[in-house]
Amino acid sequence: MKNEMKEPLFARLQSEFQISLSEPHAREVVDATTADRYRQFKHNCRKHDRKFFTIEEARQNPPIDVEEADWIPLCEHFESDEFKEISEDPRPVPKEVGV
Repeated sequence: MKNEMKEPLFARLQSEFQISLSEPHAREVVDATTADRYRQFKHNCRKHDRKFFTIEEARQNPPIDVEEADWIPLCEHFESDEFKEISEDPRPVPKEVGV
């Protein structure tokens, strides 16, 4: 994520918590922690996405904790050529029809 996109998130953190990000080390720790959490979130979304036979079916069934407006772009990301190039696993056939 580009730095200009991070600034509103850092500002929100500072307004809701007693934290100072004026020290470079503090900013690096917060940045690394939030980046790790975002990777975990995307991984969990990808696991959910892979439960379905088709992308259309996946789009219609977002995870409980993800709003549809956020889910659709994630599905599009998972189906992009760029993501497929870095992903080692193609969309698997679900073991169970009911999800």
